[in-house]
Amino acid sequence: MTYDLVIAVDWSARAKPGPKAPTKDSIFICAGRPGGITHPVYCRTRMDAMAHIYTLLDAALAAKERVFLGFDFAFGYPDGFAETLTGQRGALAVWDWLAERVFDAPDNANNRFEVAAEMNRACSGVGPFWGCPAQVDLPDLPAKGTARNGHGMAERRRVEANIRSAQPAWKLFTTGSVGSQSLLGLPRLAALRARYGDDLSVWPLQSGWQAPKAAITVAEIYPSMLAPSDPGALASEYPGAGYDILDAAQVRWVVEAILTAQANGTLEGWFHGEGDPAEEGWIFGANAAACAGGAAPQERLLCPAARRALDPRGRGVGPSARWVKPSCSRGGVELEHSLVVFWHKILSPCGTTHRPRMRPLMATALPMPRARCGCRWWMGVRRLVCPMTGSYPLGMRFAF
Repeated sequence: MTYDLVIAVDWSARAKPGPKAPTKDSIFICAGRPGGITHPVYCRTRMDAMAHIYTLLDAALAAKERVFLGFDFAFGYPDGFAETLTGQRGALAVWDWLAERVFDAPDNANNRFEVAAEMNRACSGVGPFWGCPAQVDLPDLPAKGTARNGHGMAERRRVEANIRSAQPAWKLFTTGSVGSQSLLGLPRLAALRARYGDDLSVWPLQSGWQAPKAAITVAEIYPSMLAPSDPGALASEYPGAGYDILDAAQVRWVVEAILTAQANGTLEGWFHGEGDPAEEGWIFGANAAACAGGAAPQERLLCPAARRALDPRGRGVGPSARWVKPSCSRGGVELEHSLVVFWHKILSPCGTTHRPRMRPLMATALPMPRARCGCRWWMGVRRLVCPMTGSYPLGMRFAF
């Protein structure tokens, strides 16, 4: 499986066109090939963004190229919602339902809050969707999440439970409101499916846990999961290219990470996931085992204690890591742990930090006494970590 063109889209639910000058919380599209990556394109409206995407896809199909196209909003909802709303299981039924009801004008004017209220009416109780501006008065759409009750839906999809920083798709307003992006993005994806037919496949909703065979693969992405150790490096390397705007930098992170995994021969593992692929969907590359290259089941790649230590916040170790399985001895018992090889550090759950000749380490092994668990401690930038018993913050937040 190789892609000739990789496209990442940072979507937006703006109700008006973005300003002429690129700005945050807008749409940015980055495209790259194995030979190089172009700087992100800023789009003021969703219609402009789709026109640019159509141009890229049409040219790629004419050249008989394979394309990966990622969007950073939820492709599905928690298990059971599709059937409650449409009478059919499967996220694609929700896409079609939304395509018939969502109005999204060329100037970004839209009816997403009214559609969300209609979706709430299909459920029992109050909710599950919530959040709207103060001037929007819809009895079936509570302004606060705490006002919801009895709707019968899980708060998060299975993949969002694994990546806690990902916001639930029910949230429609204020910071991190991916729900509004989904309501305005899924009808656009339905239009993509109608336009390209069998030339396009949605992972994993149509293809399951394997790479689609169609020329165009469409998948859900979560750029924050792929953040490099130095998020500001692009702005320093390419001054004036717009990377001082996080949204622009994030789409390039995605393109770089996918092309790198493809070059390393590990991209196949990114197509792995859990549960019913057609019901909730999945974030591409979210499964830590999948990011390892998919050579072994997740539970064999990393023991639970080591996983908690290396990933204390449950976000999953991103695709910047690969996994190998050395044996080690603790207390006279042979254990099989995972060695995690990052871009910038190599960590062993039994206490060894190796220093590859790459970026400065974010963690350095310290000559500290061994803890009661028998493991050496090491210090991260802002926390002490015992690889077997957990991590201890030093007054500031820190995530791998």
